[in-house]
Amino acid sequence: MSYTLSTSAAILYKSGKDNPMLGNSDSAAIIAKFSDEAEGVVCAMTHTDWVANYSSVGANFKPMLDEAVSCYAGLLIVNYDPTSYPLRSSADGIKNVLNNNFERAIRTLLESNNRKAMGLNT
Repeated sequence: MSYTLSTSAAILYKSGKDNPMLGNSDSAAIIAKFSDEAEGVVCAMTHTDWVANYSSVGANFKPMLDEAVSCYAGLLIVNYDPTSYPLRSSADGIKNVLNNNFERAIRTLLESNNRKAMGLNT
């Protein structure tokens, strides 16, 4: 399931340049785990198995799935070790932006008009 809806690069980019995965020898496994978790959360919250149906999603909608997954996984990375950021407020600011973007993406994926345009029946 890892990296169907997003990429490790997108996840790391979203978590900021001071993220705790830099220099962490276990970072590849941790990021893959967070990606899997984020994909599961997005599928559960939207009641759609996007991973299984990814090939049927139009190219114009795939970035919205990437946004949702990379933001959620980015949140998990920031929460993994918020002390790696120079200031606690830096970590909190990143988390606020990621949370807002994640919530917007989920709302967009739940809207019936968007779901129809994506080829879903509901």
